[in-house]
Amino acid sequence: MGLILKAAGANFEANAVSYIPPVADGLLYWGFLNDSVEKLGRNFAPEGAPVSVVGVPPVTSAGAVLDKNNHIKTQIQQTPSLTLIAVGNPLVDGAEQGMFISNYTSARPSGVAGTSFGASLYCNNDASAGTFHAVATVSSFSGVGGSASNVKSAFIYGMDITKTAFLAMTIDGTEKIVRAYNLGTSVSEATPAFSEAIDLGVTPFEIGGCPLTTYINNPRHLHFAAIYNRKLSKAELDLIYARVKPYLAARGVSV
Repeated sequence: MGLILKAAGANFEANAVSYIPPVADGLLYWGFLNDSVEKLGRNFAPEGAPVSVVGVPPVTSAGAVLDKNNHIKTQIQQTPSLTLIAVGNPLVDGAEQGMFISNYTSARPSGVAGTSFGASLYCNNDASAGTFHAVATVSSFSGVGGSASNVKSAFIYGMDITKTAFLAMTIDGTEKIVRAYNLGTSVSEATPAFSEAIDLGVTPFEIGGCPLTTYINNPRHLHFAAIYNRKLSKAELDLIYARVKPYLAARGVSV
């Protein structure tokens, strides 16, 4: 017979070093982006590689504001199958362009000549005031060194800039379809399947940042992010949404 000890009202999250996620297979990064800069520098994925913080991002109990000068660097490299998850929204209407998770741009693996545009989950300006759209991109190329990198993008349009979006993108290395999801509204879009090789980049992913320093990377609210080295199913994404949603709600973030 076991004994369980409970401390009423206690919160041990500030001292936690890992987390048991609802979907563990393939998890490389799990980030609760709130409370302190120190906490932004933790990877809560079990046995996940350490991450580092660039700059001094503004942080509250609800989340952080990340941009080109204040973001998180991971050690995670792009894989042919991949899932990126980010919860956030742009800070300023009319200046929505910026990355949630990205390795744009990068050298190619194994010494293959040329530059890859990698994979990104980001947001961009909408023509209408007060709205933004999310973009999920994976680049492809002919497989020949020196050839151009071609971006395959799935879009979710018309999101209210004042509302936090629970976004995800997936790619399967065999299926080669890029899928974008807004899990809070059950909206999804997908690209046609493509035949070119996936153009992998070796530069590790950044959370809220972009390896291409000249890219316009405006500030955005970020509350949570995760990276998997495989394509998650919609059912698995829904499990993550169901787990993270009440956690964020307790911090005043509605998704």
